Amino acid sequence: MMFRNLIFFGSIVLIYSCNRTIDDKFPIISKFNVSKDQYKRDTISLEGFSLEGGELIVYHKKSDTLVLDFFLYGETGKLNYTYFTDKNFEYKFVIKRDYRYRYNGLITNEKMKIDSTIYFVETKLNPRLYDQNIIEVKDSQKVDSIISEIDYFFKDVA
Repeated sequence: MMFRNLIFFGSIVLIYSCNRTIDDKFPIISKFNVSKDQYKRDTISLEGFSLEGGELIVYHKKSDTLVLDFFLYGETGKLNYTYFTDKNFEYKFVIKRDYRYRYNGLITNEKMKIDSTIYFVETKLNPRLYDQNIIEVKDSQKVDSIISEIDYFFKDVA
């Protein structure tokens, strides 16, 4: 019985230690999430970027990191870009979330589904793209496309 418990405990430890989380892979996210309450928050309405509107939430404090959280709303979904920048607006890290609504009839219909994709981009100089499972994307066309979109959006809106 003791051997069985030891095997069970060892398996749990092994599984837990192998399961990397987003916070483990990207400390900039965990650092922000832990200290988010210490940041001042300003919200700016974004008009003219989408039919349903949008907003920018700027998190700032005396540290050298600004967090710019953009939300654009549309009839078929929502885009969310989160840029972690320095005081000169050079971004170090970006999270791109794309939520697509699928429904027949009214959006309030219970059968509405939301498809989402999330990408994480490390550094602007030598960018590395990761999917929502924290697996590095190696497809150079996909990487170039997402990086280009993130750059274009940042230059256009910020």
